[in-house]
Amino acid sequence: MARASDERLGKGDGGPLEGLPVGIKDLFCTADVRTTACSHILDNFVPTYESTVTTNLWRDGAVLLGKTNNDEFAMGSSNETSCFGPVVSPWRRRGSETKLVPGGSSGGSAAAVAAGCAPARPAPIPAARSATGGILRHRGIEADLWPLLALGIVAFASSLDQAGPFARSVRDCAILLRSMAGHDPKDTTSVDLAVPDYEKSVGGSVKGMRIGIPRNTSCPEWPRRSRRCGNRACNG
Repeated sequence: MARASDERLGKGDGGPLEGLPVGIKDLFCTADVRTTACSHILDNFVPTYESTVTTNLWRDGAVLLGKTNNDEFAMGSSNETSCFGPVVSPWRRRGSETKLVPGGSSGGSAAAVAAGCAPARPAPIPAARSATGGILRHRGIEADLWPLLALGIVAFASSLDQAGPFARSVRDCAILLRSMAGHDPKDTTSVDLAVPDYEKSVGGSVKGMRIGIPRNTSCPEWPRRSRRCGNRACNG
């Protein structure tokens, strides 16, 4: 894959993501590459087809760096249920060496990007990841359901499953999202609408917009520092 990308670049035929190494959450089917959903149930599953999201990434020139760890069948929010073992965040609290979880279920993608192992993800390295219950809302970019195709994702709840990117910046996420999105006639949850240029919206003003913040989502068990950071972000 990398050699073919080099050849396209040499001919001046590179796509918008040409040569970009990406980590892919081990929930996305990758043709001829083992895909386990981090469960022994799928220990030896090698898909004969490609997920729509990864097909779109390869179309635009991205290169598979590897598959990233996740909670088994994406059922978890701390990435401690994988058959390959838990994912540990590369970050530490200041002055402490206590190991931290990276969140889940896409903890492998999150840790790879945080550690600089991957520029991007589908979950730069960028990584691709999916969400049913929440990690895209926690750490990535999530679009409306229609543009991000679930075909080829090992299902948790197929009418809710959706994909999205992790990256080191909002702009990188927006660039990846444009490549990942699009209509898939084989996916009944996708809508045939033009994919917007998400990158053009980066840095735009939110003046005049009303942003709703649920009051009942603040948990008293959260660390005080986390609550303080959240309140500061909400208050600008």
